[in-house]
Amino acid sequence: MPVLVILPELTAISGLPILILVFVMIILGLWSVYANKKNKVLRKLKKTTIKKTALAKENEYIKVIGTLQTTTEPIISPIGKRECIGYQIKVEEKRKYKNNSWRTIMLEEKLLDFIIDSPQGKAFIVFPSDANNSLLYLVKNVVKKTGTWDNLPLFIEKSLTIHGKKSAGFLKSNKIFRYKESIIEAGNKMVVAGVCSLKPSMHKLDRYSSKDLFISGSKSHKLVITDTPKAQ
Repeated sequence: MPVLVILPELTAISGLPILILVFVMIILGLWSVYANKKNKVLRKLKKTTIKKTALAKENEYIKVIGTLQTTTEPIISPIGKRECIGYQIKVEEKRKYKNNSWRTIMLEEKLLDFIIDSPQGKAFIVFPSDANNSLLYLVKNVVKKTGTWDNLPLFIEKSLTIHGKKSAGFLKSNKIFRYKESIIEAGNKMVVAGVCSLKPSMHKLDRYSSKDLFISGSKSHKLVITDTPKAQ
């Protein structure tokens, strides 16, 4: 006599963990896009009003769009070896055992103070010494990648050593890195947002005023600087 065996319906249950995993991955992907520096900068600038420098008030947060003018001797970018007002270097390590993803292990920013000349007037931009008081996003000018047997530039090796990191991995073979450099040059068109401060200076940016406009940032009201066309 045939025996009828009724099996429990496990399909929906067994597939549930996979659906949860897919959902979590989608959420993490959306969050990474939302939280990346470029989108943070664009959201911040979109909420900030452009204002004439002559009408700016003390401690007011404003946005200015214009071209850069240097006030000091330029510096030389470490990777591209170009004269510039400032640079941003990002070093990433490839994680072979985590889906070959890239992890940022070093971020170095250096920026001289500069003048921004815009249709709204001129302002002196003061880059904060504390990195927590600024948000800098620059379009990448130089991107390079190292292989297993390639060495990093010496200045990057030194920076990694200072932060307790090594470029060599298992069996002394080098880890795989990519490093990106962005620079700011005189004449570049930039978008800047920050906190206003009015005080006398030697620059005399406004011939009708005894004080010049200085724009900088704080931890709660960061100085935002970018050259991405999407912000202009």
